[in-house]
Amino acid sequence: ELEQILQPIISNSDSPIDAIVCGALASEYQRRRIERMSHRLGVISFTPIWHNKPREHMKDLIDCGFEIMIVSVSSDGLNEEWLGRIIDAHLFARLESIASEYRFSIDGEGGEYETVVIAGPHMSKRIEISGKTHWQGSRGEFLIDSAILV
Repeated sequence: ELEQILQPIISNSDSPIDAIVCGALASEYQRRRIERMSHRLGVISFTPIWHNKPREHMKDLIDCGFEIMIVSVSSDGLNEEWLGRIIDAHLFARLESIASEYRFSIDGEGGEYETVVIAGPHMSKRIEISGKTHWQGSRGEFLIDSAILV
């Protein structure tokens, strides 16, 4: 569990960690869970993108140069072809259309899909990921075999 990993690091008097940044957009459960953990650990909890508008948030990430890989799908309209794909402007347009048709949140905040950031303006290197898809009828995952910085 994350708290068990962070506890010894934060307990170290030389620890540079004094806050935890939470990427929740709309999930009260996620935000509160991180806030409670942060309180127990004695650090600040910060949720800077809380209640950002879903479409604008996703578009901003793409426009700012984030490379976001879809690693799990579990919504009608999203099939195996989405796994392992990077959300660029073209794919985002398709995702937006499907989200509208199947009535799910474009940012995946309802668990319709999960992502991992493999590159961005805040990163000095890109993460090169290899793996394979695992499809289970109506949902699936991109199982990561390896990840290296390049």
